[in-house]
Amino acid sequence: RFIGDLRPSVSVTLVTAEPGLHAGSRDKSRWAAFLDISKLYAQEKGQQLYRLIVQPNLHDRWVVFDNKRIYSLGGSAKDAGDKDYFTITAIEPSQDNQTKIADHINTGTEYYGLNVSNHL
Repeated sequence: RFIGDLRPSVSVTLVTAEPGLHAGSRDKSRWAAFLDISKLYAQEKGQQLYRLIVQPNLHDRWVVFDNKRIYSLGGSAKDAGDKDYFTITAIEPSQDNQTKIADHINTGTEYYGLNVSNHL
């Protein structure tokens, strides 16, 4: 729904976290629905243009464009949908910030992408 208008050649890497051990049924249901949608998106984009990384230590909500522009999302997407206060702030694309993002990607578990052809 949010990235449907991307050019077909745009590569997407999504880093997220699974619900925690004590998550409620609503969060677990959302996770299952997300995975279903991710599998459909993977079929459309293919391994070269879509990666799903699960990172249990993820907290920050960042959007990165072309490794040049970084934005911090002040709340969760569900908060924005609930019409709570929501901010998007430009973040300096410093080496430290780029390294932090790369570490999340490189140390997470790839559910689909370059190394995993069957979506987990």
